[in-house]
Amino acid sequence: MAATPVCYPLVELFVRRLGNARTILEIEAIVGRPEPGVERLRWQIQDVACTISKHRYAGEDYSLAIDVLAVRHQRPGRPWQLILTSEHWRAGNADLRATKWLKLQSGRPADVMAWIAARRDQAPSRPHNISLPRSTG
Repeated sequence: MAATPVCYPLVELFVRRLGNARTILEIEAIVGRPEPGVERLRWQIQDVACTISKHRYAGEDYSLAIDVLAVRHQRPGRPWQLILTSEHWRAGNADLRATKWLKLQSGRPADVMAWIAARRDQAPSRPHNISLPRSTG
């Protein structure tokens, strides 16, 4: 008899919500992600430590910029760490692709979402003047 797979729909919901564009924008707003060209590589904001690694390649046919933002929350009993990666591909003056993605490296998605919710209205800056509406449910 085959084992019945165990489903964790709530965990899947948090993981799916954690990696969406709105959540990425909220994290950037809370931690004050540096704008392009700003050379700040390490900073502490509220209760998280942030570091950013910048990688660049310029070839004859295309160029690539990758920024990896690491966010570490060291709350006793509930630490978590995530990386938020921004990729920008260009060919000449044309944008080929720009994307952002998030990977939770350790900790629970629910703890990250709770941290975001607790700080949603306390963000020190909004990247690119984006207004982030509160979720309705």
